[in-house]
Amino acid sequence: MTSCRDPQEPPRGPQGAAARRTRGAILKTAAALFLERGYGGTSMDLIAAEAGVARQTIYNQFDSKEALFRAIFSALADDAMTPLAVAARRGASVRAALLRLARSHLAGALKPARLALHRLVVAEAQHFPELGRAIYGAGAARVVAQLALFLREQARLGHLDVPDPEAAAEQFFSMVTGFQQFRALMGVDAPRAEIAARAEAAVDTFLRAFEGRGARR
Repeated sequence: MTSCRDPQEPPRGPQGAAARRTRGAILKTAAALFLERGYGGTSMDLIAAEAGVARQTIYNQFDSKEALFRAIFSALADDAMTPLAVAARRGASVRAALLRLARSHLAGALKPARLALHRLVVAEAQHFPELGRAIYGAGAARVVAQLALFLREQARLGHLDVPDPEAAAEQFFSMVTGFQQFRALMGVDAPRAEIAARAEAAVDTFLRAFEGRGARR
């Protein structure tokens, strides 16, 4: 399974280590400022000042404020899919891989900072429609595409029967995240044991719907 790497991300290897650290600091600072001031109220100059870097340093890594905002969600999407990639490399069963993804994805989606970002994007999309579409492409569409690649490969191996991997990937995330995230957005807490049980039940329901003849659970 491959990831959709950002073409502006610094190269791998020792020569890119410093640039990656700088990029990470910029993203962290920018995310905090966007949450505090909103998209319209945050400037590249302010981000540079808070991150302790030159304005040009930011533009060396990001073409625009929109590109920087989009990169925050691209990084979150890639982080969210790491558990699935690791499980696949280790030869885990389909159920084990999907369960690992479900638990990790749900834990991330319910974090207060992630919920705040979700609220921010929904609010800002009303004022900046193009930004909303860009964020969807960088975030939600990215995780769906990566899960679809995994499902397509599992179908090729006969472990799953998935006629439409992209639609199935959307259904998976909807089942795992949907109502749990909605409750959290409304400030309704749920016991951790219940959250974990719901994630496992979602995975098993998904597998019953798409299990193939050569399934290895």
